[in-house]
Amino acid sequence: MDQTFNLTIPNRKFILVEYPGRVKNVDRALKTLGGEKAIVNLLDKDVKTIELRQRPEDPFCHPIAGDVLPSSSLLLKVTKRKKKNQPDEEATFKTEALGTISKTCRFRAMADFQYIVPKDNKLRQLRQSLEEGRVNDILNFQIDEDKSTMVQIPPPIFSMRETPFDYNYNQNQPIMRVRVRQRDGSYAIRLVHRFKRPALEIASIKFEEAKVPEGPQFDTDLLKTEEQTLADELKKLFEERVIWTRVGILNHVEASRQRYLRGALNTVAYTFRTGPWRECWIKYGIDPRIDKKYHIYQHLGIRGLFDFMDARVPTGTRKGFNRVVKQSIANAKKEITANREENVNLIFDGKNAPPKSAVICLVDVTDPDFQVLLNSPKYLKSVCTKDSGFYYACVLDRLRNMIKKKMLEWKSTGKMSHLPSITKGLDQAIAKEIESKKYDESMGFVDRGDHNEEGGERDNYYPHERRSDDKGKGKSTRTKSKEESVKAIAVLNFLYI
Repeated sequence: MDQTFNLTIPNRKFILVEYPGRVKNVDRALKTLGGEKAIVNLLDKDVKTIELRQRPEDPFCHPIAGDVLPSSSLLLKVTKRKKKNQPDEEATFKTEALGTISKTCRFRAMADFQYIVPKDNKLRQLRQSLEEGRVNDILNFQIDEDKSTMVQIPPPIFSMRETPFDYNYNQNQPIMRVRVRQRDGSYAIRLVHRFKRPALEIASIKFEEAKVPEGPQFDTDLLKTEEQTLADELKKLFEERVIWTRVGILNHVEASRQRYLRGALNTVAYTFRTGPWRECWIKYGIDPRIDKKYHIYQHLGIRGLFDFMDARVPTGTRKGFNRVVKQSIANAKKEITANREENVNLIFDGKNAPPKSAVICLVDVTDPDFQVLLNSPKYLKSVCTKDSGFYYACVLDRLRNMIKKKMLEWKSTGKMSHLPSITKGLDQAIAKEIESKKYDESMGFVDRGDHNEEGGERDNYYPHERRSDDKGKGKSTRTKSKEESVKAIAVLNFLYI
């Protein structure tokens, strides 16, 4: 018959920490968990995550994320007593209950990559001064003018994945094994794609390439019926406006037909991989680099405005799936559902909610505060460069900063204020830029003004080219020397200023 006994359980609560390492110094282990205060907070507050820092004295140490889970276990103290040289079978055991374990701290995540910032680094010393409240050190802090001596400060997190990824390799369903007879009569196993379809090549060029595509690079007979129907609608759309962003195109296509957009869009438009019209779709045959009227279709990148997901979202248990990826998928599904219900706003008018897009087409900026920068000829140059297009670089930076300022104001207050002095100091910045860069034909594509509505004679617009017309015995040259071009551009820019 089993022996039973009564055990008195004191009214004391404990926290179990499954420490991911061998503990030799308990004080040191507690310090890596944030100290005794952090452990006590787990009992008093509804905390679901805990961080373990292997270098608690280093402010740039990336922590290991742990989960705090509720539990209902007992903490027992078992004492073994035996005399010297007495066998274990004759030892006596005493069991004592110390209390209940109400919470358990588990560390199932992989450690992030680490980068040790040198102790003599000024930015590390500044961060320590901020944490310790040393006012004099903060006031006396100065950044070195020589940027080459600056050490790269690591980001808050390197890897978004906390658990090993389970690839779960499986055979691709459309792929099948086929026995193929060889010339010698033997058979070989080949892999055949049952639903293989010729690729619809995307017409994508770099900014430096001389000529733009005049039409699709594939046989349009390969298009499905739905793709061809959508392509005909997109042709009418590009007749109204020759340059579109992808988000703008999606606003004109129903959600149920967007899966046919790839083939249909490649039939009517091409795109740039680099330059001021990057991520925009342009009608075949149109070269925006050689006609200044297309400056209004340049794109403007606005980064760092939208909420990003916290990499350490508490989820309780993990169940073998990365919680960051899981949360990303959930957010993506919500976003896709919302986009299908209503179109994405593209217009920035300075009154209503700004577009939730990192790329804005300048033609969609209708805010009156920016019209003087967008449409004034003195803020445009004759040379279309890769970094800023037809705008001066300082003008494009001013546009980006002011639009971002208004977006941040909307994000915090729900409204946007008028900007009275948006052009202050811009003329001096343009003069300084002209003096330093000295724009000429070698830096980009030039708008000579002798093109027609469809783009004109492109032979005249590409850099590093010379054109001469032979007529009988004499030759009439239509090109200028580099020095004359620089003088002409400098005089034109001076008149604009």
